[in-house]
Amino acid sequence: MIFDYLFLISACVVLLSILYLFFKRHGVSISRKVIQFSNITSNVTNSKANNCLVIHVSSGSINVALASLAKNKPLDFIYSMSVPFIGERPTDSKLLPEMIGILDSSIKEVIKKGFLKNNVKDRRISHAVISLSSPWFILKTKKINLTKESPFTITKTFINSILSDEESRFKEELSGKASDTSHDYIVIEKSIVHTKINGYSVVDIMNKRTRSLEAYVYVSAISKLVDDAVMGVISKNTHLGREDVMIHSFPLVLFSSIRDFSSSDANFLIINISSEVTDIVLVRDQIIESTTSFSFGKNTIIRELSKQFKVSLEIAESQLSMYLSEKTDASVSNSMQNILVELEKEWSTHLTSALLVVSPNSNYPKKTFLFVKKNISPIFLKLLESGSEGSIPTFRKNIQIIEIDESIFKDEYEAVAKIQVDIALIALAVFHNKLFQIQ
Repeated sequence: MIFDYLFLISACVVLLSILYLFFKRHGVSISRKVIQFSNITSNVTNSKANNCLVIHVSSGSINVALASLAKNKPLDFIYSMSVPFIGERPTDSKLLPEMIGILDSSIKEVIKKGFLKNNVKDRRISHAVISLSSPWFILKTKKINLTKESPFTITKTFINSILSDEESRFKEELSGKASDTSHDYIVIEKSIVHTKINGYSVVDIMNKRTRSLEAYVYVSAISKLVDDAVMGVISKNTHLGREDVMIHSFPLVLFSSIRDFSSSDANFLIINISSEVTDIVLVRDQIIESTTSFSFGKNTIIRELSKQFKVSLEIAESQLSMYLSEKTDASVSNSMQNILVELEKEWSTHLTSALLVVSPNSNYPKKTFLFVKKNISPIFLKLLESGSEGSIPTFRKNIQIIEIDESIFKDEYEAVAKIQVDIALIALAVFHNKLFQIQ
């Protein structure tokens, strides 16, 4: 019996050794890395639970949650709230003050009610993480090819020099576009999201020797006005410093979530439909190749219904929900359908132009991930599957649509008392928790 146990233990040791050598030799990390080399890190290293403020800002809503993070545990949502703002099509001058006002009141409520309702003893907030959707950021992706006659070693200093150079170039490009100092920009992300050595994809390239390196750099920036305003509200309510607040562009968060969820898919499209904007992200070989956006979202539909039916925005939104739930009478249903047909044509025309921007040769991946609020997803699912005027036949010919919902994160988080949490907040918190766990 003792010899049997010894044999079993020896076999396990041998198997683990083989697996370790395999992963090491092929550059595969056993725990999948969110970002390979970047300035996107969590400053929190405490092994105890940390209270984190999680914020997602889109073009027409503010989503704020309080979450608890601890090493080797799923993240835990304590409290959450979402506040939409629907009005006339927003302008830059009106959008920022309105967003900041709602953000301020939302943070106050989440902190007060979150701790109070759940009897949380330690009420200190250790840090905050924020994601911004369009139109709050500007991003750039770039492929860098380095080839030398003699082999060179890839070090952390070497990688940081690449990122610093690209950050400087990006700032120069942005400063050239700005007409005055009020449009100064701050880089919030600079990361290498994919690498190849001698033509082969490798996850862990640190200290590798090579003659050629392909690196795909992702850089994003936000207006200094936005950064100052957001930080002012967070500091006032939490007393956190700038080093304790991490800001991300939502396309990177969404891309990372999909890549982890569907690791076997190297090529895909992401269509993110928010309140005011539709974002298109083209991914090839697990790299963000190009992005674009156009002004059309949930609020576009609600404003048009309000105009046509001569009702308030709130009533128009309610009517849309009833229509999609098949609870309206025949006359309202027919009128609603006619309005939506015209809106679908408009969105389809915009989509046609956007697809040609991200892929001028009309070479589209088969798989498309759709990120949209569940209550309006039937409108866009129908449009993508059936098509309409202005659509691109080659895009819809073999399209496979996967709607992103909470199910892809089901093993990554928990929610106190089964509270409702916006999916954008879930995606952001899961993304941040992965960075937190590897610190």
